[in-house]
Amino acid sequence: MTELKIKDQTPHIAKHVLSDDFSFVLRDTECNSKVFGSCEICGKDAVQVFNQKRYKTILHPITNQKHNQFITDCYGHYECLIKIRT
Repeated sequence: MTELKIKDQTPHIAKHVLSDDFSFVLRDTECNSKVFGSCEICGKDAVQVFNQKRYKTILHPITNQKHNQFITDCYGHYECLIKIRT
């Protein structure tokens, strides 16, 4: 999988975006719908499929350190995955 810096807006992306208590990692799978199936958001085939993972930022009660706990992941178009972030 291809990874780029958070500031880079090109299609090959791995972004770590903090949104309140959640962080998201968006990666280019470098494959299409023939491998990963249709977009899980809109249901349409995609020429380029991306994977987005969602993590919840939690504070460890003993060490007082922040940790990211995996919540869910999704496959689909770049635009669809960006839209579902809340």
